[in-house]
Amino acid sequence: MSRPPAPLHRIIRQARRVPGYTRLRRAVLRRLRSSILVKDVVSRIYSGGSKDDRRIPRPYPPPGDLLDGLGTESLPVVVVSLISVPEDSIDGVVDEIARTQLMSAAFRPVFVMDTAHLDSTRRYGYAGELLLPSAPWPFSGVRWIDYAADRIADIQRRYEAVACIAVPSDGVTQAVPLLLQS
Repeated sequence: MSRPPAPLHRIIRQARRVPGYTRLRRAVLRRLRSSILVKDVVSRIYSGGSKDDRRIPRPYPPPGDLLDGLGTESLPVVVVSLISVPEDSIDGVVDEIARTQLMSAAFRPVFVMDTAHLDSTRRYGYAGELLLPSAPWPFSGVRWIDYAADRIADIQRRYEAVACIAVPSDGVTQAVPLLLQS
């Protein structure tokens, strides 16, 4: 391994002499190693060159703030599509799915939406993925439906999801909780 340039080497030597350097270094490394965001970024960058090889580490996505304890990281991941849901109804739909997760403890949701309304999913600590909206679609060579299908398939593959459930535009129907709990 090559040595850094002389001025940088001097700065590194002086920093190592500062009291508490090793304790600070250990604390920073421990936080970096346990950070879900860092794991996600590293996984997306260094997981291979092709789209088929990319995958997110098993503990991600988190089960959310409602569930805690041993085994929550091994719950199956379900992609919940909110593409056709109006923006003013998204909060209610996420609340209903959170209630279903709390009662069943049977899944970890990943929400996919085409409106920048990710605060409703972050409120519960859920993962959210954003698609480009279909209305001002600027790409003439690609249809939006093809883009959305490829993007959702990529999300399912990366999160190793066992199912993808589309919530209808009128909100959560009886079928949605049944599919999530099964």
